[in-house]
Amino acid sequence: FQPSQGNLGIESRLLACATFERSYCKGEKIVQLHLIAVRKRYRKWGVGRYLLRQVKHPPVVGSYDYLIVHADSSATDFFERFGFSDDVVLNSRFNEFSDQWTNTTMMCYIPPYAGLNGMSCDPELDLKAMELEIRKLREKSLDAYQCQMTCITRIMHEIISLQAKVSAQGEVIHVLE
Repeated sequence: FQPSQGNLGIESRLLACATFERSYCKGEKIVQLHLIAVRKRYRKWGVGRYLLRQVKHPPVVGSYDYLIVHADSSATDFFERFGFSDDVVLNSRFNEFSDQWTNTTMMCYIPPYAGLNGMSCDPELDLKAMELEIRKLREKSLDAYQCQMTCITRIMHEIISLQAKVSAQGEVIHVLE
């Protein structure tokens, strides 16, 4: 340690860093990118791009279903260039992660099917994974549609019932007048 040269420790030698955490949400594997930062004088050199590619790469972070980040407003364009989405409906599934952050935009990246099982080079495996996911989504969509139609039908029957009661009460009021 030589104060005259300003070498205080490893932090004076870092030019960029990225931190992430693996977790599960509703049975899905989530990688949450907590921090990605590049010193100002090293920006525009591709260092952040390199770090983000590494975090997106399943052999580095393990297989995952979603990669989420809470981006500062100045960084949303950067993440969008790498396939992240700020779609509110899509990201609403990660609400349990939003309490930790303020003044940020939640964004998520969904890897291609080829990335789901690591470094798969077998198109048959990728096709099977895709077909399985499509089948699951169809079942979920059908269940959601059935629930919606049940609710709508009940509401229609309730309206008919209420109209009949109002009509009957109107007749009683007319008789009493």
